[in-house]
Amino acid sequence: MANINWYHDALLAAQKHPTIAAMRSRAERHRKEGQNFLNHGCEALRQHDEDADRLNATADLLEMEMVAKAGVAAGEFKAYAIGFNRVNGSYIHVETSQGWDPDPFWAQYRESEIIESTL
Repeated sequence: MANINWYHDALLAAQKHPTIAAMRSRAERHRKEGQNFLNHGCEALRQHDEDADRLNATADLLEMEMVAKAGVAAGEFKAYAIGFNRVNGSYIHVETSQGWDPDPFWAQYRESEIIESTL
C-alpha cells in the first residue's frame, strides 16, 4: 500500500500557504459583507457571493496543485497537468507508472455534483 502521509502533509502545508490563507480570508469577508442586507441591494449581494466563490475556487485549485506537486516529489506521480473544460471546470490529471490516469486527480466539479444540481 502506498504511503499516504505525503498527501496529508502536502494538503496541510497548502492550506497554510500565505496566498491561500489570504484568499480564503477574503472570500469569508465577501460572504459576511454580502449577508449584510441592510447596506446592500440584491445585485451587491450577488456580486459578493460570486467574488467569494471565485476566490475559493482559485484557492482550491492552488491547494490541489501543491498536493500534486508534492506527489511528484514523493515519487507517487511522474507528472501532473492542469486544465479546464466545461464539464469538470478546472482539473488536475496525474501520470503514474502505468501512464496518465484518465480520471482527474482533482476536479472543480465532479460528475455526481453536476447530476445532482440538475435534478
